[in-house]
Amino acid sequence: MAMLRLPTATPGAAANGVVRQWKREGLLLFPIVERTAVVNLGDGTPVRSTNILVVGATGTLGRQIVRRALDEGYDVRCLVRPRPAPADFLRDWGATVVNADLTKPETIPATLVGVHTVIDCATGRPEEPIKTVDWEGKVALIQCAKAM
Repeated sequence: MAMLRLPTATPGAAANGVVRQWKREGLLLFPIVERTAVVNLGDGTPVRSTNILVVGATGTLGRQIVRRALDEGYDVRCLVRPRPAPADFLRDWGATVVNADLTKPETIPATLVGVHTVIDCATGRPEEPIKTVDWEGKVALIQCAKAM
């Protein structure tokens, strides 16, 4: 398997648990991180580099990423919309499920606490305007992650 080298944000980042290499499997890139690393992102609580949030975890792509990340040893939190059919299969796999909705920005901040990496696989449902989730929701997610 070929290893891809991507630039790091800071010198000596490997010692701090930041991703220094990525591995490719098909069309997906997976970060290679030190599993026990704790990253101090400034003021506040240090965050483990293996704590990830998958947004849109019940979708076709999202569930594949969740399954693979769990298999690789990541601590996976899944942001899913509250709905009548709960995402029990994600819990059964070992992920933590949190209810939030990108169309309701006030629900997003709590899902990001303690998260190192966000993987966004969310998209709008066919019955809703595409702009609601795929633009406004993504902007809200990015702004909130940036503020955190």
